[in-house]
Amino acid sequence: MDTQEMKALVRRLYEELWGGGDLSVIDQCIARDYVNHQRVVDPHVSPSASAIEICGAEMFRTLVSAWRVGFPNVRTTVEDQIAEGDKVVTRWISRGTQSGPWGQAAASGRPMIVEGISIDRIADGKVVETWTNWDLLGLMQQIGAFDEPGE
Repeated sequence: MDTQEMKALVRRLYEELWGGGDLSVIDQCIARDYVNHQRVVDPHVSPSASAIEICGAEMFRTLVSAWRVGFPNVRTTVEDQIAEGDKVVTRWISRGTQSGPWGQAAASGRPMIVEGISIDRIADGKVVETWTNWDLLGLMQQIGAFDEPGE
């Protein structure tokens, strides 16, 4: 794949999957042995609620599905992308309302805006690894799961 094709592949993940809820994108764009190096603590993904890495397309599907339950109207937009070698760096923004439970946070009805930067590694036309940094604390504050600083 050339860099433009890799960027288009990754853009589909953020806009159609995370932002649009189309789970078929996983089968088309994510390798079976996919690894997401973002450490999560989510009882939907790991019943023991321990910090884990997302390993495999099916575990990733569970993570995305839990996100879509909590934020069913979320829209994700790609703001910037840079591709080099076998990697694509994406700066993205998600906007929506937490109208369902997400992790241990009950539905709040509150709007949220969260930003992140992800690095996706591509092999054989699919994403095989992802590293993401995003404002999880800011999201939790916006939905009322944590107090604002100083409160």
